Amino acid sequence: MRPVFQKSVLTLVLAIAFFTASSAGTEDTMRHEHHARAYWLDSSTLAWNPPADAPPSAECEFQLFVGTEPYPLVPSGNVGVKRTLAKRFPYLLNYQTLQGTITPSAARAMIKQPLSVVVRHPSRGTVFHSGVQTFGVIDAIATYKGDDLGVRFSEADIPTVKLWAPTAQSVALWIFADPLDAAPAEVVDMTFSDSGVWSATGRPEWKGAYYLYEVEVYVPYTGKVEKNLVTDPYSTSLSTNAKRSFMIDLRDPLTFPTGWKSVRVQGPPNAEDIAIYELHIRDFSANDTTVDPELRGKFLGFSDLKSYGMKHLRQLAAAGLTHVHLLPAFDFGSVNEDVSQQITPQIPNGLAPDSPEAARIIDSIKDKDAYNWGYDPVHYFSPEGSYATDPDGLARIVEFREMIIGLHKTGLNAVLDTVLNHTYRGGQDEKSILDRVVPGYYHRLDANGKIQGTACGDCADTATERFMMEKLMIDSVVSWAKNYKVAGFRFDLMGFHTLSNLKHLRAALNQLTLEKDGIDGSRIYLYGEGWKFGSLEAILPNETANQMNLYGAGVGSFNDRFRDRARGGGFMTETKADQGFITGLYYDNNGIGSKALPQKPRDLRGRLLQYTDAIRVGMAGNLRNFRFRNSEGKSVTGAQIDYHGSPVGYAARPGETINYVSAHDNYDLWDQIAAKAAFQKPDRYPETASIEDRVRMQKLGLALVALGQGVPFFHAGSEFLRSKSGDNNSYNSGDWFNRMDFSLRDNNWGVGLPPGENSGDAAFWAPRLRDPELRASAKDMESTTRYFQALLEIRRDSALLRLTTTEDVQARLRFLETDFGKEQPPGLIVMALQDSIRNRPKLDSSRKLLLVAINVTRHPISFRHSFLKDRKLRLHPNWTEEIEPRVLDSSFTPERGTLAIPAQTVLVYEEPRLKPKR
Repeated sequence: MRPVFQKSVLTLVLAIAFFTASSAGTEDTMRHEHHARAYWLDSSTLAWNPPADAPPSAECEFQLFVGTEPYPLVPSGNVGVKRTLAKRFPYLLNYQTLQGTITPSAARAMIKQPLSVVVRHPSRGTVFHSGVQTFGVIDAIATYKGDDLGVRFSEADIPTVKLWAPTAQSVALWIFADPLDAAPAEVVDMTFSDSGVWSATGRPEWKGAYYLYEVEVYVPYTGKVEKNLVTDPYSTSLSTNAKRSFMIDLRDPLTFPTGWKSVRVQGPPNAEDIAIYELHIRDFSANDTTVDPELRGKFLGFSDLKSYGMKHLRQLAAAGLTHVHLLPAFDFGSVNEDVSQQITPQIPNGLAPDSPEAARIIDSIKDKDAYNWGYDPVHYFSPEGSYATDPDGLARIVEFREMIIGLHKTGLNAVLDTVLNHTYRGGQDEKSILDRVVPGYYHRLDANGKIQGTACGDCADTATERFMMEKLMIDSVVSWAKNYKVAGFRFDLMGFHTLSNLKHLRAALNQLTLEKDGIDGSRIYLYGEGWKFGSLEAILPNETANQMNLYGAGVGSFNDRFRDRARGGGFMTETKADQGFITGLYYDNNGIGSKALPQKPRDLRGRLLQYTDAIRVGMAGNLRNFRFRNSEGKSVTGAQIDYHGSPVGYAARPGETINYVSAHDNYDLWDQIAAKAAFQKPDRYPETASIEDRVRMQKLGLALVALGQGVPFFHAGSEFLRSKSGDNNSYNSGDWFNRMDFSLRDNNWGVGLPPGENSGDAAFWAPRLRDPELRASAKDMESTTRYFQALLEIRRDSALLRLTTTEDVQARLRFLETDFGKEQPPGLIVMALQDSIRNRPKLDSSRKLLLVAINVTRHPISFRHSFLKDRKLRLHPNWTEEIEPRVLDSSFTPERGTLAIPAQTVLVYEEPRLKPKR
């Protein structure tokens, strides 16, 4: 029997009529169901925030209405005086609590009904009337700890289906034989338990069937009971466009591509051994003519080891790359998975480099083509259908696994970009799943009960601080690790999650073993965007996983300090021309920076030296407590270097820092350089920075990342000068502006003015795009790729570039140039890494010293230091004239301890260990 609350619709109608009649004239009465300013915290405690003009509580009557049933409440102080509640709800400390005689069992029934808190005064009538936010009481009385939500098959192929929906009045399971069947073949009423779970047991024939839930639930946003037909939040696969869930066992051999059983994943022993390459699945093969046309832009684009792209990845892996970070590959809502309904933009050949035509065409169809980055999650457990050759059923599972096999054959692990901070939609939207199952629970609400969208505007922030949303987060990540052998996870807007979320996730992953699960969970790397903003930061600032709070958590975060000081400016387009360490600040001033930069040469020099300090901290692992001499010669720590009023150094160990100079967001590095390098500057000779200058800037940026401590992170294509033709936000700019060419013939610069929100910068980009002197050649792309591979090899071959503790970095790493204080040459870094340290183990069997000298300026620098005197230095064997031709212009004079460092050049020296005499 289906449990049905027969009076639900009647009580709702009566409740609305009752409240409307009894509260006429008050502002909130007529639409109270759209406001939820009261909170139910545990079974017997509610909270409210009295209006400024509210009468004393002692004069008022308080009631909780469940439908039309009133339950008396008694004022009992405030949240702050109740230790348990204060810990759970620190953002409600000043709210007044209301106590009722309500048992957990009674509360489980009540939360299925319309709820209102009413406060009346004898003479003033109703002074407060509001709906109720119930997530607190749900966490207190109706959570589920089992690991079997969704569909689980027994050894006899008997499926059990479970849905957590504690506020639902009934749930029925609809079974479809085919994804397009109009009517279900079978409807099964599901059984409810006190944990909030509805369950049904099926038959073996259900395997391969499609299904939906019919959830009968009161929805505060609409003010009525709805019957929502919804897919399973724990769907492991789906039909086209996620219209129905697909019933399958991920352990079934039907889901195994050839070779899957032999896949075993054991990542590097330390986070610092990792090197990451960020890649969009469609970008990888959509333009690769060596890939079967039917497989381009798909998971299977990684299956042909002879393609340009896979050969390229194999070469990078051989050089030292370890992980490929895949942009969202879970089911997302921004691409139509039905290929027949997709529109392919028809962009004519031969357009001028600064033509607006390509942008016009892209803008006209941008929501109807096959392209989007995919930060629009709908289902967290299922691979995305638009990347499968068939979006129905099995293919997306099998083909995702084939992609993993392809990466493993090249020697690479996979990282999955997870977007658990928001869902694509909330409320009753068709693409809202969680909120149509348990309205008001999974999403973070504001003080009025409205879903917050601080992550991305029209999306819906998720509330992972709540038990069941954290559970979904952990369950989904563990599923990807266990069932798809994903070796790392990048968290989009990680500051929207709590430190506890990551701690609990880490503990769950650590339970995975090679023997039992085919993956060593303790070596799965976790990292993300630790930005400090958003709806969680507003209520739990001390608990968010932001950069400052992550100290010692063992989780990596992106180092925006390093990024901004290296290339200049920030992520805003207004600072696109602001120069940084590698792009000409002070030593090759472009004259067009924003007001954020000083104008006088002396002040620009000072700014460059400040920026260099931030880069030093980054190259030392961005450690909070790393002590060094700054640009003024003073002894300081990483935390004492300033970045817009915040510390530069914030990490406890190098592995907590992701150093990078470009990523999928904002301009890529080549376009950053195009915006910042000197261009048509009358008082410069030549007036425009040459293509060689620009290529060298790109190489300098790659070297800063690769040769520093921490985890290096590279945007795919940065090694071959990839451009997006000035597009600052290409998430929906199609294949045209996101094109990658692994044949290394064209870097995609000058394919037209960028689309969408970039249109306001047309006057800035047009003259640059049409200047033929700014076009990189195939030779430039090839040389930068070889340069990048050599950097990876150098990093791979010495543990001195992969130090794992603050103590080791402090003992072994030294910046020589800062010993000269304010007299140091601007634009120079000379970093020594020593392996002959008392009371420290030997890390490098081949050398006792590595020396990295970086001169970003346009002129050679002669650098002399007593530390270098009589050293037996030689160029690193991987740092040859084929990789860096300017080594022929460099020299080292041991008698004087002098290095000659050519302009815009990185030198890597080593002092080899003496071979023992035979």
